[in-house]
This record gives sequence, structure tokens and C-alpha cells, in this order.
Amino acid sequence: MDKKYIQFIFIALLVLLLAACKEKKIYIDEAKEIIGTCVIPKVPYGAPIVKVKFTISENGVIKNKYISHTSGYKNIDALVLEYIETCEYSPEISDGIPQASWMERTYTWTSNLTNQ
Repeated sequence: MDKKYIQFIFIALLVLLLAACKEKKIYIDEAKEIIGTCVIPKVPYGAPIVKVKFTISENGVIKNKYISHTSGYKNIDALVLEYIETCEYSPEISDGIPQASWMERTYTWTSNLTNQ
């Protein structure tokens, strides 16, 4: 093989490698509630909407929880905060590394609790 041909191949491979490094993609998987882990509280039928915000730590632990939109009833708001504690969450994954993240959930009651 010709020396110039080998240099050309080497430079072409180097350029491709540098381009691949420059265009590195970051994959993000949002934090999620693990289905079936929550204990649904008993509340009056037709209770108002409650919004709650909280942090999910790198290891899935719920922290910094608070009511961001009250139902207007302290006992129902307290039940929602207790309910959040019964759920298990998987943390957000960013480029393969668990990250802490904020989550907001809206809870409404019909005949069953719904989570949005």
C-alpha cells in the first residue's frame, strides 16, 4: 500500500471519530411513578383537585413535597401528601446517570383517584 493512501485513511478515520464525539447525544428518561406501588387514600366522592410538587432524588426518594394548589380542605391536602409517600419512583436518567428532578402531579377524585 502507498504511504499517502494509509495517511488518507488515517485522517478520514480521525475526522469520523472527532465528528462522532462532537455529536454525542444525551439520552434523558424522565422520572416515573412505578405503577401499582401507591396506596390510594379514601376521600369523599367529588373532592376538589389537588396539585402537589416534589423532588425525586437520584435514588428515587421523594423529598421537598408541598401542595402547589390546595383543595381548600386541609385534611384532603394532608391525605395527598401521605399518598405521595406510598408511591415508588424511578429517578430521571440523563445520559445513563440518575439525576434528581422536580415533578408535579394533579390529583382529582371521581369514584377512583386519578393521577395526571
